[in-house]
Amino acid sequence: MNTVEHGAASIDADPESNAVVHQQLDNWLLMIRFERMNMMKGPKISISIGDVLIRGIYKRAAMAVSRTLNEHFTMAPHSTHFHFEAGSLEIKAVCTLLISWLRETSKIFEAHEVRFRKRFHTNIAILRAARLLGMERYTNIIMQSYINYVQTEVPYYHEIACVEAMRTSHKDPVWTAMVNHLSHLRYTGQIPDPKTFSKFHRKHPELAGAMYYTDQFFKAKAAEDRRGYPLIKHLICDYETGQKVMVTGKEAAMWWASQL
Repeated sequence: MNTVEHGAASIDADPESNAVVHQQLDNWLLMIRFERMNMMKGPKISISIGDVLIRGIYKRAAMAVSRTLNEHFTMAPHSTHFHFEAGSLEIKAVCTLLISWLRETSKIFEAHEVRFRKRFHTNIAILRAARLLGMERYTNIIMQSYINYVQTEVPYYHEIACVEAMRTSHKDPVWTAMVNHLSHLRYTGQIPDPKTFSKFHRKHPELAGAMYYTDQFFKAKAAEDRRGYPLIKHLICDYETGQKVMVTGKEAAMWWASQL
């Protein structure tokens, strides 16, 4: 359940004209209560994740808050269904974003972002769902809190594995912040249990690969800070193509940065 493409959307076999909703992408947090309450009316849609079907989502509200769903239902106005591949999102996370949070915030005077849940895994799953649905603005507080956490603390092993599994790309914000911090801690000898971490590291090739690229970037940058870009040559190798090239330090630092 790593980097995934949005599931293919499908149009109902027997579309109904009353399912058509013309709704632009909007900012739920800036709407007045009357506007939000009106969004929670009219036709409903369903979302499937693999074989699991989630029903009862108001189409207009979903189109207002989700960039992914707005794009689909604008292109296919008669559709009342959207599909994600099995395992790409957690069901509870989608229900939180598109059902319970919308229902709760439609009734109050001023809407708020999605609130923290008790479990680490639940919050990271919500962040993943928000990115794939294009609802990042509504989980910004959660994301910034976890970025701060992985940048200043040593996450538990199950938390590292969770962030690795839930990332949406190699540039996922929480993933990138965690990899950078773990690389720094390892380089400076601050990992509390280096032998255990080394074993864990070997069992997680995606983490190992990301930390390798981070190490190389910071090594190249440190070398250039000491001696200056023109004085050093670096042999870089793209692990995907196997191509090796001798470049200047500045070019090496830029290349390693592009791989983070």
